[in-house]
Amino acid sequence: MAEKSAGSPPREGVVGSSSAGLPVVTPDDSMPRVVRIVMLVVTAAILVILAWEIAVVIPLVAARPGAIGVDFVTYRAAAESWLAGDGFYLARQLAGPYQIVGAESALGAVVLYPPVALWLFVPFTVLPAVLWWIIPAAAAGWALWRLRPSLWVWPLLALLAALPFNLDVVVRGNPLIWVAAAFAVGCAVAGPAVLVLIKPSLAPFALMGVNRRRWWIALAAFTLACVPFGVMWFDWVQVVRNSNGSVLYSAPDVILLAIPLVAWVGRSDRRATRATTRDEPVDSSDPADSAEEDPLSGAGGS
Repeated sequence: MAEKSAGSPPREGVVGSSSAGLPVVTPDDSMPRVVRIVMLVVTAAILVILAWEIAVVIPLVAARPGAIGVDFVTYRAAAESWLAGDGFYLARQLAGPYQIVGAESALGAVVLYPPVALWLFVPFTVLPAVLWWIIPAAAAGWALWRLRPSLWVWPLLALLAALPFNLDVVVRGNPLIWVAAAFAVGCAVAGPAVLVLIKPSLAPFALMGVNRRRWWIALAAFTLACVPFGVMWFDWVQVVRNSNGSVLYSAPDVILLAIPLVAWVGRSDRRATRATTRDEPVDSSDPADSAEEDPLSGAGGS
């Protein structure tokens, strides 16, 4: 195949360039200007609503002592109980059938997470509580930056973020924020999605990147992390069987995980639209060309 002349004009519809000077097409480039403006305006409007929600909800929650981070306090206390030798699960959870209740109950909040979640909970018996929110927020933010979702999904991402359920999860400091962060990073690079398994009811989301070798290495590491808890796993099975939960118990949790999933579906995959031919090699030094950009890509060995 003849080499492309250095002076050849870029092909029609191709805009931008890679670090190697190759023309690049992205989904947003072909979007009419008026549509881009509408997308930005709608996104901004939804974010204004989110800001209003935060401005109204946070003061109301803060007025109730202990309401902010109530779930975080519950699981930190469970970890402290385990460290003290008093067990991770409540005695009534192991004794027989019980109702799943939160920290608002006079009986005390129940714990349904498997023992492997103690790897997450125990460090926060000494770490500053604020890190419980900062770390997953930073991880999820990095993942979204890495995915670079196209403009057409921005309004949907903003809408999902503004849903009251998601705001409630964050305010309460529910461990779901860590599960969602793990899934978000797993949408950007293969492997971290395995950590979703600390909440087994959301196990299908842990399969993000399952066709990559790195995912299987992460699964092996996760399995090893489960081993030290030995007979506690039998306690967990009993706790789950005794509860009144159903297979749909975690259905609302999907709303938060939908944010990184939508970002992944709407990611700006420049590799798929790069205007190249067989005699125009893709610059492997460009992060956008890396197979890690898509954990479900069949390219590469990891």
